[in-house]
Amino acid sequence: MHSSELRALFREYLQALREFVEVHGRCIVKGWPDRKDAIEVMTRLAYLNCEVQAWRLDYLWERGLLEQKAYQSLSGIFDRLNKEWSESEEAALKASNEPYREAVTNSDVARIRLDPPALDGPSGDLRRDKEYLMAREDLRQKAQLLDAQLQKLVTGKSR
Repeated sequence: MHSSELRALFREYLQALREFVEVHGRCIVKGWPDRKDAIEVMTRLAYLNCEVQAWRLDYLWERGLLEQKAYQSLSGIFDRLNKEWSESEEAALKASNEPYREAVTNSDVARIRLDPPALDGPSGDLRRDKEYLMAREDLRQKAQLLDAQLQKLVTGKSR
């Protein structure tokens, strides 16, 4: 497995996710402009989460801690970066990486400011927004494409 290819695929997904988050935020504000502040906090938190994921992947890969089972799919990578991320890994990455520390701190601040009740109504309205539904489908298709490319990398088949 070539780390540069894996990283490129994962970063491509994170970029697609950021683009989706942008559409999500724009669509949700359309119907609920009075909730713009709460929506912006949610959007900022999503962007910061993408940064955190990228730093974590780099950390694991550079230290040889990302097992092959984890990078066979996007969900496997996300599980490793979140569900299986250890406190010792968190402490080590924070100690060695100032941009990561800043992203985590900013995420913590945004999480405190997050107002889930203010997002309930607006989030429900998205089911009727065509732009949002198209963006969600585009993200789903991108994930499928990237998962297929990850499988080809893992099995050694050319793209």
